[in-house]
Amino acid sequence: MSHSKLFLLYLPITALLPTLLCWYVGRNLLGPLAASRRLVYATIALVFPLGLSTVLALTFWSEQDRAPIRLLVSSGFLVLGALLTAAGLLLVRDLLRLGWWVARKWRNPVATADEPSVAGVFRGHMHGIAQRRLWVSSWIVLATTGVFLWLGRRGAEQVPVVHRVSIPIRSLPGAFTNYRIAQLTDIHLHGRVDVERAQRLVAQVNALDVDLLALTGDIVDGPLDNVHDTLLPLGDLRARDGVYVAMGNHENYADADACADEFRRLGFRVLLNEHRVVTRGLDRLVVAGVTNPQHGMHGAKYTTIQGRIGNLRSDAAAAIAGAPLDAPKVLLAHQPKSIADAKGLGFDLALAGHTHGGQFFPWSIGVGLIFPYSAGLYVDSGTQIYISPGVGTFGPPLRLGTTPEVAVLELTAIR
Repeated sequence: MSHSKLFLLYLPITALLPTLLCWYVGRNLLGPLAASRRLVYATIALVFPLGLSTVLALTFWSEQDRAPIRLLVSSGFLVLGALLTAAGLLLVRDLLRLGWWVARKWRNPVATADEPSVAGVFRGHMHGIAQRRLWVSSWIVLATTGVFLWLGRRGAEQVPVVHRVSIPIRSLPGAFTNYRIAQLTDIHLHGRVDVERAQRLVAQVNALDVDLLALTGDIVDGPLDNVHDTLLPLGDLRARDGVYVAMGNHENYADADACADEFRRLGFRVLLNEHRVVTRGLDRLVVAGVTNPQHGMHGAKYTTIQGRIGNLRSDAAAAIAGAPLDAPKVLLAHQPKSIADAKGLGFDLALAGHTHGGQFFPWSIGVGLIFPYSAGLYVDSGTQIYISPGVGTFGPPLRLGTTPEVAVLELTAIR
């Protein structure tokens, strides 16, 4: 689908989101603080184009690597992060105000002359002490938003932590006892500006000296012709039994077939609903990988550049077909949905990313409502599942409530 048709398809959503955010934050945060409504409207008029530029960037990626456009997009994403953060804080404040209003009504059903109605609580139609409280709470929300943005920027720029997780597996072959798998996910490399970040990440991962390295999707972010040079440092990634790749939705956006060719050129093993058998002497370990599920925008149903890989559906049954029955099995996927669809197929361990752990407030506290597995270690139907929040960011360059990480999963035996 062309960029113009794609933009028109998502226009009701992409135009509505910045509009609602600007209206809600402008009315409920800036309104009580401004002496003049004109100031509120002028601020919204300045902020709205920046918010809208972020959604334009999602459909016209080929422009992102040009310096003026990149500055506009990065500014727009930061503004979008500020709006989302402020809106989340405002929602908490307004719910607390509503609870306080209900409690007062319950204790004293007879309204006083200066007590606002429930509509007045949300519209700001108050006076006296209530108006002063609203003014103070608005300043608190504004200051907290600023602090959260500062913390979020620092969180996004910090060196990924190494998170070590022990994975007990029944009847694990002796040669694979204490076998270490490093998971890298959601790196989101975009353009030449990320070359140094990629080099630092490669040095950090290689220093771990792991047995196998799993890249579980969203390695790139943006059109592939912008990331060729950026991906070069990843060719230096080392693991004793190799580097394995499961494709993510951002590979689909960029051009899944071209990305797969690029990964193979770097020496990676790309798993497209298939598996490989790792052998150590007579002992074996199955490593399977699935493609990105095709559903909605995250599955790139509309945004996939047409090609063979982009049209593949995630199929864990096909990925495990013909695998040795007695060998432990590891599944690499990008989205938690792929793991949910693989229940009952006999995988001992499944790895995925995609969620970013919510990435920043308020999503970091609500991500569990969206995904069946959002972050950390789970056990479901006999399969141990690890969802990593990843190392990069997408959209607002913020991390708050989550930490970028490189996961190291060590297999241990249960006899």
